[in-house]
Formats: sequence, structure tokens, C-alpha cells
Amino acid sequence: MKKVQLRFESPGVQSYVYYLKRETNEKFRAKDRGGLPPWEFIQETADVTQTMSYGVCADHPEFKASVSIDGSEYEAIEVEFVYPDCADELPADALQVADEYVEHNITDPDLSIEGVVFEYDRYGSGWIGCEIEVEDDFKWSEITLMTRSLDLNSRFYNEHVYASDANISDRAEMELHSVRYRGQQIEIGYDLSFAMCNAEMVYLERDDDGDFFTNYFTDVWDDEE
Repeated sequence: MKKVQLRFESPGVQSYVYYLKRETNEKFRAKDRGGLPPWEFIQETADVTQTMSYGVCADHPEFKASVSIDGSEYEAIEVEFVYPDCADELPADALQVADEYVEHNITDPDLSIEGVVFEYDRYGSGWIGCEIEVEDDFKWSEITLMTRSLDLNSRFYNEHVYASDANISDRAEMELHSVRYRGQQIEIGYDLSFAMCNAEMVYLERDDDGDFFTNYFTDVWDDEE
């Protein structure tokens, strides 16, 4: 057996959504934050927190993959997209990107949610990685990269996120989700690293008709309580 380290890099957007129920939303609007800055109050007290993306995408024009075997130096490796009519023509020395998506598990806000905050951390270079054990006679083409679409299947997210490319970089939306090899499947993305990012938070309120709108004329982001 051999230990293979995989590393994937691209620009991207790490993004989260925070749902606020009535009590939390009222405290946020009243700046009753217990001394916390607004962004930290949201991160620590939101009633529901979900990850929308971490952003390393196989279809990004600057996507790179590299590999290491048993602690050797990392070397670049090709990545090929699998299509039904050319699956038998893929080279043995390239990783494969599957032609199927892993379903995104994000959920829409229910009627108990009165405020929504989106957080976007846009970075110029981010990287993730994982380690798998392979047989001595393995081929790189046996390692398949599974992706999930950042075109979130929801009217709410389509309207407030995807339509403005808020959670994607350079139209890349095939986010790496996991690595599959001979029955093993390892999720990746939780150890995302990046050098620098531009961070933004956007606050939405529910109106009298039950719809959410972006409130651009609020002072909830002021540090002073």
C-alpha cells in the first residue's frame, strides 16, 4: 500500500449563511450584542449556520492539482473531465472528474426565520487536500474527483446569491466535494486554507409579505452599540 497526498488549488469564495430567529434578529437590529462586534455576534449567536461554499472548483481557469506519494515532493498532475462518450479514452496518468454531482445539503429558511446574513470570503488563492491509501499497482485514473454544483437548487438562493455570482469566482461552479477510490470516499474542503481574502456580510430582513429583501439603509454593521 502507498499513501497518496492530493492537493487542489484555485481562487474562490468561502461563503456561509446565518439564519436569525425573532429574538436573535431583534437583538441584532437593536445592537444588543453583549459587547461583540456585529460580525462576531452573527457568527456566534445565529440560530442556524450553513456552509454555502468553500470555493475550490475543478472548472476554474486557474485550477491546479498536485500529488505526492509517501511523502515525496508534490508534482503537478493533469485532471480530465469524464463524459459518457469518451470515458474509455481517458489517460491512465490523470485524475478524473466525475460527470455526476453530489447533491448540496443546504436548506431554505423556514417561517421562523426573520433575518438572514450571508458571509462571503473571496480569496485569490486557496487550497485543500486529503490523503488516501492506494494499492501498489494503482493508476491515477482510478482516483475520481466528485463535485457539487454551486448553482444552488432553490429560488431563494438563486435570487439572493447565485444570480449575482456572489458565491462563485469566474463562473466556476463545480466545487470539489470528495475523492473516490476503489470503494473509499473521502470528503474534502473542511481544511481549506488561503493567504488573504476580502470579506463581506449582507443582511436580509423579512418584509410584511414574508419575502426577504436586502436592507442597504441599516446601521446594524456599526461597531458602536
